[in-house]
Amino acid sequence: ERLLHELPKVRLQPNAISFNTALGASLDARCSLRLFQEMTEVEVQPDVVSFNAALNACAATGEGEAARCFLEEMTDRRIAPNLVTCNTQLKLFATLQDGQSALAMLEEMPSHRLQPDLITFNTAIEAVSEVNDLETLWSSLKDQPGLQPDAITYKSTAFGFAQASRWNRVLDLLSEIPASLQAAAEGKAIYHDALAALPKDAPACAMGLLNEMQSKRLRVDEATYRLTIASMLD
Repeated sequence: ERLLHELPKVRLQPNAISFNTALGASLDARCSLRLFQEMTEVEVQPDVVSFNAALNACAATGEGEAARCFLEEMTDRRIAPNLVTCNTQLKLFATLQDGQSALAMLEEMPSHRLQPDLITFNTAIEAVSEVNDLETLWSSLKDQPGLQPDAITYKSTAFGFAQASRWNRVLDLLSEIPASLQAAAEGKAIYHDALAALPKDAPACAMGLLNEMQSKRLRVDEATYRLTIASMLD
């Protein structure tokens, strides 16, 4: 932002690229609002990149009201959202733990002729907390041609089911992890995250996860045992 103010001093006028660079570097919604005001003052028109950067700042700090203002201005200017716009909004919903808005966003995407990608689903999964919503997102992802769950998908979904005390669903989900992920470091991390999400009175599920790791020949270390024991203590 400071550099933008220096440009006129060297007889250079800021343009859309200058402002978009400044917006992209900012994770402060108030700073983004000021930059948009300055764009208006120097008659620089914001584009979809400008709005996406501003929304990202809102998502980083959970500024839902500021995001709504940017989206309204985007609509007023007849700037169509793209996939980055939707994924950034989902990031905000994840920050706010607003699962219903995340699901509504997914339903709205086809009206903008946008196809969700893996980032879309992974971010939406982080936003929801209800078991039925997790099941809906998981089923929708599996139905998407060309998309396969990755380590982040398994970690987030297993974490959600564990927090909801759906032990059997956690075990079922982790049993589906493909060999390509099991063999990598991500495989152990998925199980560790699931163990960390268990309440402290879930010995059966903790032992089930430990046994599942051993059966898949994933390396069990001190952290694994520590997390397992923590889930067995009242």
